Amino acid sequence: MKRWIFSDPHLGHKNIISFCGRPENHEEIMRENLSLSVGREDVLYILGDVCFGNEQLLKSFLSSIHGRIYLIRGNHDKWTDTKYLLCGFDGVFDSVGVGDILLTHEPVFLSGGLYRYNIHGHLHNLGYGSRKTKGEEFDCGTYDCFKDGKHILYSPELENYKPVQISSLVARAGK
Repeated sequence: MKRWIFSDPHLGHKNIISFCGRPENHEEIMRENLSLSVGREDVLYILGDVCFGNEQLLKSFLSSIHGRIYLIRGNHDKWTDTKYLLCGFDGVFDSVGVGDILLTHEPVFLSGGLYRYNIHGHLHNLGYGSRKTKGEEFDCGTYDCFKDGKHILYSPELENYKPVQISSLVARAGK
């Protein structure tokens, strides 16, 4: 069994194409890459901001992916847990701990020593230097305060719209 990470598909979100420089067919590319990578015995964690479209769009997208699929809610995931489960997710969470790794949508401060790493999405290809938005809990102006080796950004734009195994992301962070 492999554990995969993907984030921020933004299905049905037309502005994401110009916002992050995605190709017009990014949804098809993501669907194909996920379908080819994630095996039947595998687990896929999608780190939020999954769908701006309707339920049918999400059902169709998820139906092409093998394995168990878990949603870690993002700032745009406003549907009920039941609605996401009916669309094909096997579970819906705010965060998930996998050993010493905390999976979230946005980067979070790590404290107490329970988690060594935080794998997150949210920043896309804008990275840690991007400006934080109003109302966020921390006050460092940008996300630069998370450039500490403990926080690992997964961005579909930076990974050619392919999922990445958790172990690969952690190995890269350790270099």
